[in-house]
Amino acid sequence: MKNKQIEWIILIFTAFCVIGCSTAKLKPVPYDFTENEKTNGKATLFFGTAYYNSDNFGGYCGFVDLEGKKLPKPEKGTYWNLIQVPAGKELNIRVYISFQGKYSSFGKYQDGRRMGIFRCPPLEAGKKYKLWFESYEGWYGGKKEIGELGAGRLILTYANVKKLNSFTKKIYVQEIPPLVL
Repeated sequence: MKNKQIEWIILIFTAFCVIGCSTAKLKPVPYDFTENEKTNGKATLFFGTAYYNSDNFGGYCGFVDLEGKKLPKPEKGTYWNLIQVPAGKELNIRVYISFQGKYSSFGKYQDGRRMGIFRCPPLEAGKKYKLWFESYEGWYGGKKEIGELGAGRLILTYANVKKLNSFTKKIYVQEIPPLVL
């Protein structure tokens, strides 16, 4: 009987810890790459997820490093969001791209990842920008398909853009060629 009580206490304690830990929200914390540098101000950069429509995922773009400088490990319970970069000069930003799309006439879907350099134009001080990866329609096997083996565009917009569409004000677009297998 006493063993059953101990088992129940351990089970309740474990459930409490698992539920408590899994529901804890991480706090976003900005990171500033302009410290110890002479700059003409700073611009803020977000990374976005593109959608073709409400249920078709286009791609995700994540930050890896800026001119070879990586983000330090964030404090416990936080994650880096709002990356501040030097304004007024071109930057090489290494990004991680994740994409999904049809790649064959059989209607199969692919998931993939790529890493590459986004050659960011000079940004205006005090402005907020968002960098998106948009997988686009391409040709595969003689048919027009979505997400031709990771081909697409890195698109720089203002941060207030919620969704990419043909009317989105695009500040800068960098084409990503398809993967060659």
